[in-house]
Amino acid sequence: FSLSPNGTQIAFTSFGDIPGLSLINVDGSNQHLLLERWVNSNLVWHPDGKRIFFKSNDPETGIYSVDVSTEVTTLITSTSDKANCLGLSPDSSLLAYDQDGIRVVNADGGEPLQLTHAGNNSLVWSPDSQYIAYQTVFDPHVFVMDTAGRAKVSVYLDDWPDPFELIGWLP
Repeated sequence: FSLSPNGTQIAFTSFGDIPGLSLINVDGSNQHLLLERWVNSNLVWHPDGKRIFFKSNDPETGIYSVDVSTEVTTLITSTSDKANCLGLSPDSSLLAYDQDGIRVVNADGGEPLQLTHAGNNSLVWSPDSQYIAYQTVFDPHVFVMDTAGRAKVSVYLDDWPDPFELIGWLP
């Protein structure tokens, strides 16, 4: 599930009799099915609250957006079943995701750019949308790189084998 940017709606997925993406007001009213299909990733709201990004295998495996008011769904980019960890840059221009390494794609669609080649990443955008910090489950380092995959540096090394944890940025 994911709370809308203005805090009035919750988007959530259901895997029951009718799998799909639904919306409900935070007071529990006005629940409705927005999209009837399997949604198999985290849900990411656009900051304007008009679109939600997600990964689905229907009609083809890829990252999609759905317009909350019109219910029009748009394929952003094709992916494999392994794609996960969607993250929208703070300026809303790029989506990052993990698919055998970190990839970025324009939030309006296009061909992704592969930035790293090691999978199982956790990733966090910098507040200025210029950098991505990430960590893999196979390496105790926290790395930072720019959005073109350049200038990759290790900024933190903890004693191995510490648990895999989320990372973040200070403002």
